[in-house]
Order: sequence, then structure tokens, then C-alpha cells
Amino acid sequence: MAPPSSPLSLGLGGFRSNPVGDGLFKEGKSPGWGPLSPAVQKGSGQIQLWQFLLELLADRANAGCIAWEGGHGEFKLTDPDEVARRWGERKSKPNMNYDKLSRALRYYYDKNIMSK
Repeated sequence: MAPPSSPLSLGLGGFRSNPVGDGLFKEGKSPGWGPLSPAVQKGSGQIQLWQFLLELLADRANAGCIAWEGGHGEFKLTDPDEVARRWGERKSKPNMNYDKLSRALRYYYDKNIMSK
């Protein structure tokens, strides 16, 4: 079982209209802002982890596993195993666990998409 994580920052500062223009993303590093296109709606396999996390954060019903914390786009995985389970369900990967999900998060840290 993964321990609750310390706050993470998705670099989005909440939901902003233009994170590149706000300086939250480096030019050319914006993950594609705006409403989710039909290709990334529920049920398609074409969603990225950062989009999925925002989707969970947008619904207060998910506060038991992920919630905004503080300001500046910070959030906390209060139940990282549940977030990983849901991510695996969404991607049709039943063997998904927090170890695998955290590998993707580390990639985001390395690419300055997210920070701890």
C-alpha cells in the first residue's frame, strides 16, 4: 500500500485559460489546454495521466483519493492506490498499481510538467 503523497503541483495553478501565457508551462511544453477533445473523453484509451488527474480533481466526489491542497495548482493523492486503480481501469490496464503510476509522475517531474 502506497503512503499518502506529499503535495504535488501539476503546474496548472488550478484551471487557467492559458497556462503557457501565464508562464506555467514552457513554450512548446503545454500539454494541450482546453476542454477535452472527443478523442480523450471517457472510454477512449487516448487520455494522458495529467488530463486524468485534472478530471478527478474537477469532481469533489473524488476527494477521498485526490484533492486540491493549498494554492498554486497543488494537489495531494490521499489514496494513491485508488488513483492508480482508477487510472488502470481507465486505460484498460488491470495490473496498474501505484509503483507504475509513480513512474509516470517521475517522468512529468523530469520534463518539468509537474513538480513536487
